[in-house]
Amino acid sequence: MPDLTPRSPADLYRHGLRLLLDKDIDGWVALSDENVVFEFPFAPEGAPKRLEGRAALAGYMRGYTDHIDLHDFPYVEIHRTEDPETVVAEMRGIGLAAASGAPLDSSYIAVVTVRNGRITRYRDYWNPLVMPDSMRAAAPSAAAPAPIGSGNGSTVLVTGATGNTGSRVVRRLVALGHQVRAASRGAVDQGDGATPVRFDWDDPSTHDDALRGADLLYLVPPTGAYDPAAVMLPFLKRASAAGVRRAVLLSSSAIPAGGPGAGRVHQAVADTFGEWAVLRPSWFMQNFTDRHPHADTIRAEGSILTATGEGRVGFVDADDIAAVAVHALLDATAPNTDLIITGPQALSYGEIAATVARITGRAVHHTPIPYERMRERLAAAGIPAEFAALLAGMDRSIADGAEDRTTGTVEAITGRPPRSFAAYAAAHADSFGKAPAVRA
Repeated sequence: MPDLTPRSPADLYRHGLRLLLDKDIDGWVALSDENVVFEFPFAPEGAPKRLEGRAALAGYMRGYTDHIDLHDFPYVEIHRTEDPETVVAEMRGIGLAAASGAPLDSSYIAVVTVRNGRITRYRDYWNPLVMPDSMRAAAPSAAAPAPIGSGNGSTVLVTGATGNTGSRVVRRLVALGHQVRAASRGAVDQGDGATPVRFDWDDPSTHDDALRGADLLYLVPPTGAYDPAAVMLPFLKRASAAGVRRAVLLSSSAIPAGGPGAGRVHQAVADTFGEWAVLRPSWFMQNFTDRHPHADTIRAEGSILTATGEGRVGFVDADDIAAVAVHALLDATAPNTDLIITGPQALSYGEIAATVARITGRAVHHTPIPYERMRERLAAAGIPAEFAALLAGMDRSIADGAEDRTTGTVEAITGRPPRSFAAYAAAHADSFGKAPAVRA
């Protein structure tokens, strides 16, 4: 895929505003040059007035969406200067302080220089008098610790690099200055600064080239595989022999070490690498907004069909999973354990439907169905029969209370709390589709 990122200073700046509204902080950071300089002449006392380097910028912006919920930039005017690579932007941003709900309405002037398609210098003149007290207290301190693992020469191979967590892990690693080999079957160049490499779990001839030079590894099992160990275990041995010293596996909260699916791979990762982690996230919030049967039925019918009954799940944002993954890859000390990752609340699918309905104004409801019908629906959607049975069985386990829990993993690892489903749904309200037409 060609890199379609806008390159003129004005277009690049407007593109950055869209990324901020989309809460894509990693994407916004990636618009800056590795040696970018950010200056904040009017920053409040205790907050940094100057940041040097993209890694420092990424550290500064970590947790931004936990403090600021941007809704719109109702006024943006960009002026050219005598230097064709420098623009002056006037804008107004409105939204809420995420913690308190206090309104945010602030005007900004920014002087931005762009060279070779990346921001190299950014002077941000914003008015500190309009900063809500809740945000002022949360402003990043000039004495804050350095961001994790900023470019230290590590090369990271990310499998599943175009997927839900993989793409987010890639963006974060690139923003921190690491060399990233983004592995996918099509070697897709997503314009994120990573090196695309061809990789197919079912084609071992692609494995050695993908591993070349990598010392860190993010593992996403092959999609829809009932027994991923068959192709993953030989690859783990190859990776260790090739010099990979740390591996982080994406598994599931529902699958323990030695269990079905990725459970055997979980055990093998611990046995193969001296430094390792297994991420065991709960169900993704993206299931309700992206390409997934739940998202499809919400958009088409205003319904969510599951075999979970009134069971609750600690739904988690893929951004939070990616944040934990990057720490697990880069922190000085490897976790060397499994990490169960959840959002801040355990919610039933009925509560999810009610939240979507409240935010969108649509009629959205949860429709409980039997295990057998759920298994058939998944198989009809193209999911292999054995894997469909496994997923439907997880629904049945949820009904029995297996996922009714929350953990403090996200905050313990990243230093910030996980995103709530209400906040996620509000930020993605347009993704739930329009109300179904009323039939006569």
